[in-house]
Amino acid sequence: MALQLYNTLSRSLEPFEPQEPGQARIYVCGMTTYDLCHIGHARAMMAFDVAVRYMRFAGYNVTYVRNYTDVDDKIIARAAELGEPPLELAKRFCDALDEDLASMGLIEPDHSPKVSEHIEGIVTMTASLVDQGFAYAADSGDVYFAVESFERYGKLSGKKLDDLRAGERVALDPNKRNPADFALWKSAKDGEISWESPWGAGRPGWHIECSVMSSHHLGESFDIHGGGIDLIFPHHENEIAQSECAHGTHPMAKYWLHNGHLSVVERDEAGDWQQIKMSKSLGNVVNIRDVVADMPAEALRWVYVRTHYRSPLPYSSEALHDAMGVLARLYEAKERAQEIANTAADSDPSKLAKESAKAGELYKLIAGFRDAFEDAMDQDLNTALASSLVLDVVRTINRVSTDKVTKRRGAGLMRNALQVFEISAQVLGIGGMEPAAFFAELREKQARVQGVDVAWVEAQLQARLDAREAKDWAAADVIRDELLKKRIVIMDSPSGVTWRIQV
Repeated sequence: MALQLYNTLSRSLEPFEPQEPGQARIYVCGMTTYDLCHIGHARAMMAFDVAVRYMRFAGYNVTYVRNYTDVDDKIIARAAELGEPPLELAKRFCDALDEDLASMGLIEPDHSPKVSEHIEGIVTMTASLVDQGFAYAADSGDVYFAVESFERYGKLSGKKLDDLRAGERVALDPNKRNPADFALWKSAKDGEISWESPWGAGRPGWHIECSVMSSHHLGESFDIHGGGIDLIFPHHENEIAQSECAHGTHPMAKYWLHNGHLSVVERDEAGDWQQIKMSKSLGNVVNIRDVVADMPAEALRWVYVRTHYRSPLPYSSEALHDAMGVLARLYEAKERAQEIANTAADSDPSKLAKESAKAGELYKLIAGFRDAFEDAMDQDLNTALASSLVLDVVRTINRVSTDKVTKRRGAGLMRNALQVFEISAQVLGIGGMEPAAFFAELREKQARVQGVDVAWVEAQLQARLDAREAKDWAAADVIRDELLKKRIVIMDSPSGVTWRIQV
């Protein structure tokens, strides 16, 4: 099966046919950097992180661009509130965003342009639209795009100009010829950051920035434009209008991909569960850095990939805790597979599968895994199905690892099984850590969050070891049971003793 993508422009699933065979040029709308990034913002960046990962896995040469909006009304307002120059505030939060996304394991885009670095191009495109009659300068010094000049306006969102009546969906502005017209250039107010232009001092409107940055790095027409579903209108609709008019090129982007919203699952006053939008005004914002400070970042990635990117994503602390439990089982399976691969005798996996029903079950699952995984991802990047396939292998490894035949001669079988974790890590960004490193991170973060005294636990482990060396098995068992009451599990292995907090 070839890769198929749901194109918002056609409202249908389409085979992915890039403009240049083997190439994929992708632009994704990034963050407006006036505050820390929360997990709702991160959903879009995570969705397209996986999309880029899979396209590269499938053999495409991908050029990936994700911008920063570092000039914006919100940035100016926040900077004034904090008494900080707007561009300095924006840079501070750009740096914080980079740290947060790196902590989640997101790959870096090939290009990360900023609005402030493309002012000249924005002025040039705006002037071109004015010269061609697609835009006009108002007496106020603002420049507006005339939506009636673009006959295909509304093709992405399905909205009609007749529906955008004054006073209903678009605020009245005496400087506009049509209430739906949108700003390409905004005249500067006293004390605001500004740049010179043919229309006086000012700064870019919101939509023009992405048209300029995408064409600068990807050309006037490229393959995929992505972003959150909330950007379809007006942002992406307006991008199409100004880009196709400025360049005389159609289409701006061949495929438009949009991810669904993340919502917070909470109980209302009546005790019933409800889903509400994550927002500062509601006080329910969860920042990326707060999550990854308390648990391995792959737990958050698992929450994202378990839902198809176009579907709404309900988020709760329970879902995050469940994800951490899944990851613990995943890394237990990887650890067991590594142990057998390193200690068992080698034999032909196909012959081993005939001797042991359990080994046969794993052999069959692994043999068909890559094809099934690719088929899932080819169905509009269906990570929900792909991650389920990974879990099938995880569960089977955990069952097969107790099989006597496999433990004696299953090295080859388990080496093949470990390739599943490599594929998962490459595409989903999950499963690539060494198990010991994962469990050490999990133990350290859980201990801090739950108030576990690590020094006390280590002392108990030493006391248990002393009891075992003295062959006082009863005393050793008492210590083990006392630790278990505190949800602390001991693992004995040839390499030593370690412990985990039950998830």
